[in-house]
Amino acid sequence: MGTRGCGWTTEELARRVVERLVPEESDAFALVAAPYLADPRGAERRLLRPADDPLGFDIGDALALATPVVTLVCGAVVNSLAQSAADEVTRRTGGLARRMFRRVTGRGGESAEDPPTAWTPGQLAEVRRIALARAVHLGRSNREAEEIADAIVSELVRGEASADDGTSDS
Repeated sequence: MGTRGCGWTTEELARRVVERLVPEESDAFALVAAPYLADPRGAERRLLRPADDPLGFDIGDALALATPVVTLVCGAVVNSLAQSAADEVTRRTGGLARRMFRRVTGRGGESAEDPPTAWTPGQLAEVRRIALARAVHLGRSNREAEEIADAIVSELVRGEASADDGTSDS
């Protein structure tokens, strides 16, 4: 993700949140998260589509696992943060930097290096708001959405603290 110098991708942040919230899903994380990382929009459409499967596998079955939702929520947060970083860079240096940023990242969202400043309460509140909205949109209860959002904010803050003191939480 690169946010605040942490160097995390969507996958790394999602893995840490899954390890925190549902450690029993950690062993299967790579397999379960793969389609949500490779094609988030397509995977989300399939996740939210009504069941066509005669065996009855539907959104309820998929949502029994936290990994798909956590991965999609983390992707939304990472993309939002990367876009905010791009906007800040553009504000500071103009359109050339934005074009270069998009060229380097491919889509202008998957990974970005933010200015090396601490998270502000407003930024953390915005991250939490984005995560809450996405988790509820993906079918999680308000309580579950709050747990996901709080875990994401916590991991970002922990990662920042590790980057500041030169340690790693991994």
